[in-house]
Amino acid sequence: MRLAKTGSYHTGVSQHLKASFEIAFMIAKQKKPPTIILGGDAEQKIKSISLSNSTGKRRIDDIAADTKSEIINKVKLSPLVAVSCDESAEISFKKRFCTLNL
Repeated sequence: MRLAKTGSYHTGVSQHLKASFEIAFMIAKQKKPPTIILGGDAEQKIKSISLSNSTGKRRIDDIAADTKSEIINKVKLSPLVAVSCDESAEISFKKRFCTLNL
């Protein structure tokens, strides 16, 4: 994410949309609010970019759907497929089972 010297993101709808997706991706990746990830001084810079709770969730869902679509397309185009399985436990000790086809 590139911030202008004035502290606000470069103007333009496409830049704001891109920044919104980048921030949503960072939040999803770190599983923490943006002020914890970037520090308190970045809070004012982020406020200039539309990212309400519902917008952030929608952006994260869009990123997940796009990633899923890319993986499905790669699997469909690949002549060979491997299946990887993993099991993990959450903090509540609920077991999660994951498979990944590549």
